[in-house]
Amino acid sequence: MAKRNVGLYLGVNSVGGVIVENKKIVASAKFDLSVVEEEAKIERLNDEIRWEALINKTLRDIGATEKNVYVSLADKDFIFRFLDMPLMKKKEIETSLAYEVVKYIPFKIEELRWGYGYTTFPRDKKINLSFVGIKDNNLAKIKDILNRLGLNPTVIEPSSLSLIRIVKSVKKHADVKNFALLDFTETEAYLTLFYHDLPIFNRYLTIPKKENNIDFDKFIDSVRLSFQYFKREFDFYDLEKFIIVGNAGVENLVSFFKEELQTNADVIAPSEITDKSGSEVEIAKAMGVAGIDYYPYRFKPVLTKKEEISERPEAPKVTPLNIGLLLLLIGVGLLAAFIFAAFTGSNISTEKALLDREEAAIPIPPELKDLPWETIGTMVSDKEAKIVLLKQIESSRRNTQPVLERFSVLLPEGFWLENLEVNNEAKTYSVTLRGYGFLSDANKESLALDELIGNLKKDPAIKSVFTNIDLLSSERKDIRKFTVTSFSVKME
Repeated sequence: MAKRNVGLYLGVNSVGGVIVENKKIVASAKFDLSVVEEEAKIERLNDEIRWEALINKTLRDIGATEKNVYVSLADKDFIFRFLDMPLMKKKEIETSLAYEVVKYIPFKIEELRWGYGYTTFPRDKKINLSFVGIKDNNLAKIKDILNRLGLNPTVIEPSSLSLIRIVKSVKKHADVKNFALLDFTETEAYLTLFYHDLPIFNRYLTIPKKENNIDFDKFIDSVRLSFQYFKREFDFYDLEKFIIVGNAGVENLVSFFKEELQTNADVIAPSEITDKSGSEVEIAKAMGVAGIDYYPYRFKPVLTKKEEISERPEAPKVTPLNIGLLLLLIGVGLLAAFIFAAFTGSNISTEKALLDREEAAIPIPPELKDLPWETIGTMVSDKEAKIVLLKQIESSRRNTQPVLERFSVLLPEGFWLENLEVNNEAKTYSVTLRGYGFLSDANKESLALDELIGNLKKDPAIKSVFTNIDLLSSERKDIRKFTVTSFSVKME
């Protein structure tokens, strides 16, 4: 009897499920959270109960009775990082990597579960390493939901790895190493860049809507800004291929890639890689994780906790002391020391004289000439500290770019910005917007402001929004002036 694997994709607000036998889908289903609310006739169910009900409904629909399931999670829940490290052994990598991870997470390493993969370059004496991580409490929530349903998650991985696994199984994509993957549905999108087959950059993109359809103009702006940011951070990267997988409207993106990015995009319908008509992206991701044992894609990070291991040293072996041999070695050592001292004594004097002349020839600024070396060292350290501070300030200014990206898709039509203030505080940016609106109707302008606040509250990157909004008269009676203050944006 052929082995059956059950795959689940848990997205932002949807679940896709498949049963796979010998790389073939024998049953599949995809449902949104709204289906559960409609069936229960309750609009505000507990979030975990809604997900539990939706997963249960998906499994019933495909007729899954297996308790072991393979799970693909939305990339939005994961941290992706790329490291360029010196060539070292695997055991040394695992020891040093824990210290590197701490630099890229805003919480304790004990709160993170992560895995990694790397490519070795012996000629350059380095390795390129990719690691992915997820907060332990986020992973625990998923496992708790599955456990309450009597399910055992055999594998849990980011959805971009699940999707690229079956994309790479297609012959024309099998050999490409440096490529970009853009996948999107009606509610979520992800841009992932791969280098030597390992993910080095991943960004979650919101899907802007216009009359209940995807606003592809604004969506393209988000893709453009994300790709430009990637190129600045990874200037060594040479893109070989751009791959797009989408449910509908993919044709709207083709001209953008050809004209602006100067590259031809390979557009793939989910049904092409699943070999099942009517498949959507959620089904393709569920199939990818269910086929983790079938396909050759090599990056399969195991999400585990990395803790310091202190091993007790072994007791040294005791060897009986040989007095005669010890005296002989001492005598030989003393003789060698005497010969060495006689041979090098004159050389040491000569070198000391040379060093004294070179020290006297060192140019010293007049203001430092009469100061002792210890004082000069302190002054140099102070200067270096100021340089470090300036670099930190420069970095914080440069890092405001992601904040600006957020507002390119949130501002309503008919409104424009006069001023945008961003104050950097660690990983959070405090933001104040000031601008004008003109829709020739005061009611429409008020509704548009409500829409702006609604967009801010729904955007997953917005940490908090305070409804401190002013709609003021300006120099012209037909133009409204507005101010939105005191809200913050959390940065990944």
